[in-house]
Amino acid sequence: MKAGSPLYTTTTACPVCGRKNKYENLAKGAYTVEGNDTDFMPVGIKWSSDEMGNTNPLLFFIATCENCYYSVEFTEKFKEWEKDAHFKNYKLKPLRETHKAKLNEENSPFKVIGKAIEPKQFPNETAICKFLLGIYQEKLSSHPSPLTMGRFYLRIGWLFRDMKTTGSAGVHARTSILSSLDEKLENMTVILGNLDKSVKTLAHFYKDNTSSLFPKARGDDANDIMRGYFNVLNEILGASDVVKGKIDQIKALNGNLVNVEMPEAKAQMPKFGEYENFYEFLFSVQKIFAETPTNEKEALSFAAENYKKAMETGREIKEGFQAIQAYYLIGELERRIGDDDEARKYFNTVINQGRSFTANKSNSSVEMGRVKSIVEKAYEQAKLLSREEMRSESAVS
Repeated sequence: MKAGSPLYTTTTACPVCGRKNKYENLAKGAYTVEGNDTDFMPVGIKWSSDEMGNTNPLLFFIATCENCYYSVEFTEKFKEWEKDAHFKNYKLKPLRETHKAKLNEENSPFKVIGKAIEPKQFPNETAICKFLLGIYQEKLSSHPSPLTMGRFYLRIGWLFRDMKTTGSAGVHARTSILSSLDEKLENMTVILGNLDKSVKTLAHFYKDNTSSLFPKARGDDANDIMRGYFNVLNEILGASDVVKGKIDQIKALNGNLVNVEMPEAKAQMPKFGEYENFYEFLFSVQKIFAETPTNEKEALSFAAENYKKAMETGREIKEGFQAIQAYYLIGELERRIGDDDEARKYFNTVINQGRSFTANKSNSSVEMGRVKSIVEKAYEQAKLLSREEMRSESAVS
């Protein structure tokens, strides 16, 4: 390792095929960050060496075998796997059998994704590919960890977001425009969702106050009057469903824009291996590995789904600060993907559990401080939801 270099190399044998791979490690103090986004994504990354440019540290998060594409989080535990008696005696044989069987399948995700790895030319795209391999690897284990898959999907979402802002290889102005289109369409969907809620609330109001609104109507007369209102309200809901269908059609058409045959589009989105661009590659991977996200929102949706499963099992996330933090993260992911009701539910859970936690004097002051910080974040994001809802309602009225 060169003096002052942010990277150094270690060699670890692949547990599956035995290939001795050289992996780049992040040196201590390799980079600093200015802070974190609301879903904990590090922002303002500054490397100790200018040679790293806009490289995202997540490129070094997963260790992938160059021969068989076995992929796992690059930790000290992985580096020392040959000393792990439990792993060697109970997990290694089934791991090898399963991995090799999947590797030899036609259109194996291991081969398709693994062969696309090009860290020098496409660092962020390569990082996404390595996380996808790690997720696929985890899904093949006898007891898949939803927490591990949630963490990996979350980081894929961060990489997609980073690709929008850094202008790294393969991601240019056109990607930002398409992303902006998706967001505008999603805002329309949110507005229609709020309209549906308002219509249903109005229907309940008529039903609950029939006698007060129409004091002279009795029996069938009251039912006939209410039926007229409900028919109109149902027509509004039906029209809303039609508009939602049209929005879905526009989204499908927008999907074709990625591959549009325009010279300027090709100039903005360079070829990715044998594919026209990285996004076309991801669409092709979806055909053999359905849980492949093609954008930030899809990645965050998969992350939220897996974090929920991890919370349901109760084995991987401890009660107290870890659970409260996980509830907050799920709420924030739901907010980012547009499910405001689900987000609000989780933020409220954070606030309520946070109050109980800080009221318990047996908890350490350090833990209480960490929980209070998370509760404050939940309050802020819940307020943001309310402001966004008010803007949506004003747009409808």
